[in-house]
Order: sequence, then structure tokens, then C-alpha cells
Amino acid sequence: MSNLNRLMHDNEYFDELFTSTQEIVKDAILKAAKERNGPEGWKSDNECIDEVECRSRDGFIPFSHNKGGLIYRNFTDLMGYWGNGYTPAHEGAAKEIERQTGGALKQVSEIMAERIGEKDMQYYFGNDISKVNYCNLYELSEVLNKQDKTDSADKMANWANEIQDVENEQLVGECSSIMHELRFMYHGCEDDLHSASVSAALNTEGPYHRPCISWAPEVFCEGAKEIEIKWRNNAELKRKVEKALKQVSKAIF
Repeated sequence: MSNLNRLMHDNEYFDELFTSTQEIVKDAILKAAKERNGPEGWKSDNECIDEVECRSRDGFIPFSHNKGGLIYRNFTDLMGYWGNGYTPAHEGAAKEIERQTGGALKQVSEIMAERIGEKDMQYYFGNDISKVNYCNLYELSEVLNKQDKTDSADKMANWANEIQDVENEQLVGECSSIMHELRFMYHGCEDDLHSASVSAALNTEGPYHRPCISWAPEVFCEGAKEIEIKWRNNAELKRKVEKALKQVSKAIF
């Protein structure tokens, strides 16, 4: 059997395809990752691509349609979205990020209210915890400076700096992490026609990033979209995989 026929026969694995074919997929994923809407990830995109596990081993039995592929996973956090004003396209993911961010910011205000103390909370904020946020503290410090109330202005400025540290504690890091995923899963070749699934996912279930929680099905974990493509040659693959990645990215990110 010639190399070409061997590479086109049924039940082929992705890592046995021509290197040029694999590179088309890798380049398309990196391009889609770069063009994705949203905050930058913690790592460079090149560090985030890995092969899809597809061969049986102890503890892992792949689905029959899984013939390997490539998967891109990068991470950011709630601060990446809130601090840069990004809202993902996926409605469920957007609502969950908003919910988590709102809860975290409420904690920030409560923590700062305790640090400020009852007397100053009553004097400056009328015990309204919702007024204890960075923007309000900074604006108050500016107003007090213009009124030559330097002691109060300095106090407010110090609280503004302190609340930024508390925001970082609540919105930055693994426990507040958001996962971005792009995946190309090869399904093999039949009658010289290759097929694969192209997908994008945004997972808000930090730090574990499970696609779902069996004992808490009401908890939103992940928004995803998948498209199946078929192709016969590299030119057709390049066109279809780039188009599919644009579509799934637009729907999710």
C-alpha cells in the first residue's frame, strides 16, 4: 500500500496524517485564538496547544469516533473580563461571569466596610456598603482634595488603594479562573472523505473547569458550540476549518 493510500484509509489517526495537514489545523487554531474576542490568556497561545488523547490505555478508553486531533486551552479570570469590560457572546457564560463578579465585588465591599470601621462608614457612606467601591473612593478623594480636606482625602485615597488589593484577592487567580478552549477532533477517513468536529468552549467553573457537575446540574459550567466538517484535500481543509473556527468562536467568545 502506498503512503498516500495508507494515509487515506478508514479509521486513520490525526497524528498519522501528513505533517502539512496537521500544520493547517494548528495554524488555524492559533489564528482563531489570536482573533478571539475577550481578555488575553495567562500563557502565550503557542504554549496552549496539545494533542487530543485518542489511544486506549489503562484508565482511558476513547470513543470510537475519536481519532485524535488538537486542543487549545488557555485561562484568564474574572478580573480579565470585568477589568477590561469584556462580555462573552454566549448568553449563559455572560450571565455566570456577571453573577460571579457581582458576588466577588459584594465581598470586596463587605471586607472593606469592616476595615473602614463603623464610625467612618456612617460618616462617609451612611452605612451604605454599595458605595464602598474603587471608583467612588477615588472620586471622593478628589472632591475632598479640592475642598482642602487633606486628611480625609488621604484617608479616602488609602482606602482606594487598599480596595484594589482586595479586588485582586477576589477576582484574580485560579479560583476565579475562566477557561477558553478551541478543539479539532478528527473522526477518520472513509471513501477518501475526512471528517472532524470543530468546537469552542468557555468554562466558568474555576478552578476545576468541569463541563458539568453531576450532583448540581443547575450550576452553569460551560458554554460550547460544535460544527462538523468534511474535506478531501488540504486546500478544502484550510478553508473549512478556518470558517468553522470563526463561527464557533463568534458564538462563544
